[in-house]
Amino acid sequence: MDKNGDGGISKEEAPERMKENFDRIDSNQDGKIDREEGRKAMERGREAGAGGPGRDRRPEGDRPEGERRRPDADQPKPDGDKPAADKPAE
Repeated sequence: MDKNGDGGISKEEAPERMKENFDRIDSNQDGKIDREEGRKAMERGREAGAGGPGRDRRPEGDRPEGERRRPDADQPKPDGDKPAADKPAE
């Protein structure tokens, strides 16, 4: 990313996704993101769960070889398995 080798990433050198947040990542506002600023941004992203809900789950169909999906996974559970609040009054 540091195309000119100056030890930082300028807005022009940054990938699109980084450009979107450049001013926030460049905490000292010197016009480039240094190693420490980049590290802190990555850390904040991990703490915030970057990507939003469901990001940690793998997409359907992207399973390691040999791992199979339960054939009944999409089927409703029998009444006996429902929580008490979901059971109809008798």
